[in-house]
Amino acid sequence: MSNIVIKTPFSYVRLDFSYEIPYLAGYSKDGSVIYIDRRLNPHLLLSDGRTMNIILYIVIHEFFEKFLESPKPFKCPPDYLFDENNDTIIDITEYVMDGIQKYANKQYSYPFSHETSTGKVERPAVIEDGYIWDEYQTYALSEVKRLIKLDRAEPLPKDYDDTPERDTHDYYLLKKIHEHQKIDCINPKRIKSISMHKPHILIQAENNPIILNQIIDEIGPRIYQMMKLTASIKALDRYNLRVGRLFGIGKDRYKVVELCGNVVVYKDFQKDKLIYEPVNELLKKWNLQGAYEISTVDAIIEKIKSWLTPFLGAVLVAALINWLVRKLK
Repeated sequence: MSNIVIKTPFSYVRLDFSYEIPYLAGYSKDGSVIYIDRRLNPHLLLSDGRTMNIILYIVIHEFFEKFLESPKPFKCPPDYLFDENNDTIIDITEYVMDGIQKYANKQYSYPFSHETSTGKVERPAVIEDGYIWDEYQTYALSEVKRLIKLDRAEPLPKDYDDTPERDTHDYYLLKKIHEHQKIDCINPKRIKSISMHKPHILIQAENNPIILNQIIDEIGPRIYQMMKLTASIKALDRYNLRVGRLFGIGKDRYKVVELCGNVVVYKDFQKDKLIYEPVNELLKKWNLQGAYEISTVDAIIEKIKSWLTPFLGAVLVAALINWLVRKLK
């Protein structure tokens, strides 16, 4: 049976229908899985005779809600290993990218995240695709009420994110969640050791399912996913984009804060905010604007200029810096 894989601006995440989930849907703690209640009927018969599948819009809501709740800069969820030939891929990038840009600088509580995800992302997506919001919302709420009335005896996923229940003080449901969850800790030293001493396994595993299974059996699927994430970040080095690098366009200054899948998170010092942008679009824009890299020495020189110029004047400071540079060489 094929899986449904969600393409987000940051990574590929898996859609899981294996559990009975409170209030229709939820997500894993690391954001790599979106869970949808397996009892949900996703097909809505509209008043004009069309049939609407509500899964896409639930996924958009859950992904963006998780993004808002997460610390910033947003940590990229591990990429899900999928089969391009058999799995179904749903791309939600165009629905959520504007919202990501707008809410990129702060971590929010669940109530705000839920309301914002509903009003700023989910609702516009439904309307943009030609559906009536009131019909969709009425049906979704009716499904929530229907499923609440049913007895939910099955355990939840052990990595289920209980942030909504904690932020709304739903202690009854929190107790139920924690009864079925176990702490799954990974020793950071083990991850570092495997990444340093066995980097070749990533290349081998890409084209050999037998090796892939052996690796996952040896180190566990979560560690392998983390190594995959590290490899995807290192692949961006060919663009010379690394965390901590400074770039300039005229007098404007930017600093790369995070590399997350195909998205670059950088700080705009003039606006004092974080910006999320697909790497290809960013490079195209920077090439047109004549962006250049600022070395550590250049950054120090700029600091010295900003400090001394008000006291000594631009000409004297420039002469002093030229003299220092010649001496250093």
